[in-house]
Amino acid sequence: MRIGIVMFFLGWNNLGAQAFVRSFGRAGRRKLGRVMATDARKNIGRAKSVSAQGQSYVLGRGAASGLPRGAPFTVLGIETSCDDTGAAVMRSDGTILGEALASQYEIHEAFGGVVPGLARDAHEKNIQGVIAEALKEAGMTIQEVDAVAVTVGPGLEICLRVGASAARALAAAHGKPFVAVHHLEAHCLLARPLLKDKAEGAAAAAAAGTSAVTKAEHAFVSCAVSFPFLALLVSGGHCQLLLVKGVGCYEVLGGTLDDALGEAYDKAARMLGIKGGAALGPALEKLAREGDDRAVALPVPMARRKDCDFSYAGLKNAFRLAVQKAIDAHLPPLAAEQPADPADPHVGEQQQGEQQGKQQEGELKPRYLPRPANAGNVEERAGLLPSRVRADLAASFQRVAIAHLTDRLHRALDWCQEAAEAAEAEGAEGLDGEAGRAAGPGAAGGGGGFVVSSLAVVGGVAANQAVRAALEGVCSERGIKLVAPPPRLCTDNGVMVAWAGIEKLLLGVSDPIEVEGEEEDAGGAAAQRAPELTGGQQSGQAGGQAGGEAGGPRRRKKSKDVRPRWPLGSEFQR
Repeated sequence: MRIGIVMFFLGWNNLGAQAFVRSFGRAGRRKLGRVMATDARKNIGRAKSVSAQGQSYVLGRGAASGLPRGAPFTVLGIETSCDDTGAAVMRSDGTILGEALASQYEIHEAFGGVVPGLARDAHEKNIQGVIAEALKEAGMTIQEVDAVAVTVGPGLEICLRVGASAARALAAAHGKPFVAVHHLEAHCLLARPLLKDKAEGAAAAAAAGTSAVTKAEHAFVSCAVSFPFLALLVSGGHCQLLLVKGVGCYEVLGGTLDDALGEAYDKAARMLGIKGGAALGPALEKLAREGDDRAVALPVPMARRKDCDFSYAGLKNAFRLAVQKAIDAHLPPLAAEQPADPADPHVGEQQQGEQQGKQQEGELKPRYLPRPANAGNVEERAGLLPSRVRADLAASFQRVAIAHLTDRLHRALDWCQEAAEAAEAEGAEGLDGEAGRAAGPGAAGGGGGFVVSSLAVVGGVAANQAVRAALEGVCSERGIKLVAPPPRLCTDNGVMVAWAGIEKLLLGVSDPIEVEGEEEDAGGAAAQRAPELTGGQQSGQAGGQAGGEAGGPRRRKKSKDVRPRWPLGSEFQR
């Protein structure tokens, strides 16, 4: 079977495969099987979202962006990877010209999590209005925007497809460069720009005595973080430590083996009986402020494991036991005994016989069978605990969860320092400052040390103030700078997608436009046209109706436009 898998991936035909197998002989086939089994075991325990090869994601061969190098330009960014519909118009100097976000919190609140089908329907309902609102706030039309960027993965496929289809239709209809953005990369890169709103951007231009819209020197003013830097991505679905060497060039130092930090927060909140829908982490953080974080002893996960990976499953189980212990200590037990039902399958035949015999002898009192005390729903019972006890539990959980985070961060910083010292000893030149960026895609992936002077904390959990305070302590101790986007931009949004598009376009790289369902004539001319979107109105649905020039047969173009499972350690290939 293993050999068959090899033949399948090699794409050989049956005759070639049979000849290959016969050439090995019986002993050779056994040896090949053992080698394949050994290779398969290498991936056991590997963190999620890390490619099997462990290679850095490298920018593919994109189409020429067509934008003037050095001149300022604007990008429309679209985000629909999960449960928020976001769009933003951003200028290459870091000025946010306009943004809009349609949250789906109320839709998914009753389900305690994101329902993909409902999320897709909401995206389809909101996408055009959100884009139009962002353009209106920017005071621009789609024709005035220079490029279009959209998240194509990772995420929920049916949600990604909504944004990708709309973005490709707009780019194709108006002849704009198109940029496919990696969701995690967008989070990481948003720590780089010195973000400004429209008023701040205009003030900066006035202070310089020039127009930020027309002068080339304002194309890329300055960044809060230079390459290389260490990124800690913490959200509801991801928990990774990344060495960011350049645009499109990353090294995954560690990732979660099971639960992400945001997911662990949500589950712990449910164990405490906290209500409020899908996003419960902020509620647990608020409750933890009122408690003693040393009141409950909980183990720090993977304390003896000498790597940078994360695991929150063990902490989650230990926390559940602590909650149950608090319930037993502070709440009156439920009925410890219940009358035995002769029809109950848990009551043995001998017990039924004993009960029937006693009833025949005149003992009318029914037999009682022991049931576990407090054998009710833990979440419901935990909601009845004294507020002080719940706060202590929440604070203790948060302290240990963050301790695990900082422990892995120290290991990652140690690794970077050791790599830099080893490179210096060997006389290799490391990447420093903007060298990786100036060298272009993939140039930062060579050997050498990595002198890390900044830590970027990104993702939804980056808005947690306790997490930020702990990370500030680590950075102060290690003598590096901590940077993070504003709390409102830590969760999914269109700004991060627009900026990731800007970073790629500044390198002169964009992606081919492949509109789903696009028709082409014999000469390859695209037939589909998208309607015009202006700042003040929405004209129809993106994609429009197929039309185009007459003459020549039409053919349906197959599209591969999204990557719902796109590890940051792999290349986006079409």
